[in-house]
Amino acid sequence: MPSLSLAAPLRLPAPRAPRAQRSGRAVRVCANFKARWSLDVKFGSKLDAVALLQEWVRDVGSQAGLTPDNTQLHSGSIGAPESTLELEVSFDSLADLEAFWAAIPPAQHKAWGQRMQQYIVHGSPQWHVYRTLPAFPEGGAAGAAGTAGMAGSAAARAVGGAARTPAAAAAPSSSSSSSSGSLVMPSEEELGKYAADAAVALPSTAQQTASGLSVVSGEEEAQVVLDWKGEPMKIKPGDKLPFKFL
Repeated sequence: MPSLSLAAPLRLPAPRAPRAQRSGRAVRVCANFKARWSLDVKFGSKLDAVALLQEWVRDVGSQAGLTPDNTQLHSGSIGAPESTLELEVSFDSLADLEAFWAAIPPAQHKAWGQRMQQYIVHGSPQWHVYRTLPAFPEGGAAGAAGTAGMAGSAAARAVGGAARTPAAAAAPSSSSSSSSGSLVMPSEEELGKYAADAAVALPSTAQQTASGLSVVSGEEEAQVVLDWKGEPMKIKPGDKLPFKFL
């Protein structure tokens, strides 16, 4: 049966100064480490493995210094196998990590491993240790926050200026529409000019074709109307108009 050894005997190298610091450049250095204990569980055993790993943290790891502030449990989700479980612990130094390994009660860990081994893929448990580095250089975080604030203020000013712009300024005039070749809308003066002519009685519907078109029978029924382009159009005797659509 596979055994869940927590860590193989090894000698951790002494931490070295970052290359940028050795070259004389000022950099921000984080002096903590992330130790990740990862293991793969067998198909259909994930819930049992998670429960046992939480039990190990509570009953075994807590005796070696694990707390809710420095310990997290991860599970593969996107881009990582869903069968992978990972216990992440934060340490201030490599010496603290070695002290944690040494403080784990061996008898309790061995008893727990015998119960856990039926759910774990043989040979998958392993430790990965990462040094934490700053994401921003010295003063970079404040500069990034200031840049984001300036961008937000500029966007707010642009939105406010657009809201204060009169809507009429964006409406095209009839003269500009005419020059561009688009549809010309008649002015109020032109509409008033032909309003009186529109009062003329409409052609009667006494004479209609089989399709329902009215026929203008004489000059008394003639009138001047505006066509679809807004231009005057005189209806002459004999014209057939679809008045049922008007």
